[in-house]
Amino acid sequence: MTAPELNPDQEAQCRRLAISHGDIDDACGYASRLKDLPPRTSGERSPLIVEREALLIALIVSYARPFKRNAVGDNTAPSLDVESVISLAPEQARLHRHLITLRDKHFAHADPGPLQLSLREESGIGTVALMKEPRPPISPSAAAEYLSLAEAVRDAIVVRLRDFGVEAIVREG
Repeated sequence: MTAPELNPDQEAQCRRLAISHGDIDDACGYASRLKDLPPRTSGERSPLIVEREALLIALIVSYARPFKRNAVGDNTAPSLDVESVISLAPEQARLHRHLITLRDKHFAHADPGPLQLSLREESGIGTVALMKEPRPPISPSAAAEYLSLAEAVRDAIVVRLRDFGVEAIVREG
């Protein structure tokens, strides 16, 4: 069986979809693990705090990557419009926008917007800068919602890739 011939526009679309599939598949894995972690408790001081934060950052950055503008170049795949891949239900569309906003405002940029800073004197130290970054807590149920959305988008990408004659996606390396 020979691979289908694609014009340059179709090849660019196919490339973006294949790259996006990998990103969204990664997001599914992070959301799945996050969903399985116990909820955070008040005053918790455990390695789970670090794991939850790392998984949340990885989930959001991986999920949002296909939908954000990438560097410009000859071999750069254009960003993906979620509506060109899947018709989201209103709640899914809200969650999609929420994830993109989290990426933009809390995880991908060092903008001072949500950061709260105060200074105080500590004995033996001097002036201390206290930073409080109001990052949203993640619950297993929220992670399950993120996973459901990511799986729906990933499955829709597979359908779109089949439109280009791609029957399977293999990740090497």
